[in-house]
Amino acid sequence: MTPVILDGTKMTTECGAHDHIAEMLRFPDYYGHNLDALADCLWEVPKDVCVILMDSEAMLSALGKYGRRLISIFEENAERANGCGFVICGDEADDN
Repeated sequence: MTPVILDGTKMTTECGAHDHIAEMLRFPDYYGHNLDALADCLWEVPKDVCVILMDSEAMLSALGKYGRRLISIFEENAERANGCGFVICGDEADDN
């Protein structure tokens, strides 16, 4: 598996979160920077990629419900995308 590290400290605004995700996962220029576009573009991520969210508590503290929805989209798509993985590193992520 190829790890892609997302840094929760760089994801403290909705715009910042999408910018960081798009950069790290090398999304195309047409990426819509919203939750629907994220769900769509995750299907394009190679199956050997494992997305690792570090410092999730920083993101969740800043984004609250929106941050939990971001995590949910990653989890849902990792399950459907045979082989793509998603790991959360941070205590608060377990409190959904």
